Amino acid sequence: MIRPPSDSAAYLGVSGACVMLLFFGCAVWQGDFQLEVRRILEMPWGKTVLVDVYVGLVLFCAWIFARERSPLVATVWTVGILVAGNLATSCYVLWAAATSGGVPARFWMGEKQ
Repeated sequence: MIRPPSDSAAYLGVSGACVMLLFFGCAVWQGDFQLEVRRILEMPWGKTVLVDVYVGLVLFCAWIFARERSPLVATVWTVGILVAGNLATSCYVLWAAATSGGVPARFWMGEKQ
């Protein structure tokens, strides 16, 4: 049996957030942020991957603005996403799933449906 998108999205949101927290923790514990970012930005593929990630985050934020009734709520989520990356996108997916009541259209379009 196929579950409604909100159930699947909730599982993905929790999984994504846990994986991101684990990797963030490892990076903070073992890494040197300034040195490693400098090295990444010196490489053409490093720049490409960074641009790719931020284009994806901006597209995700566009979905949030299409879904949310309140521009303030959408703006707060957008700032969080641009700062915390896919940790915040995972949290938003989880929140959207939790507030959709299992209705796929509400998951995708919020109360604007």
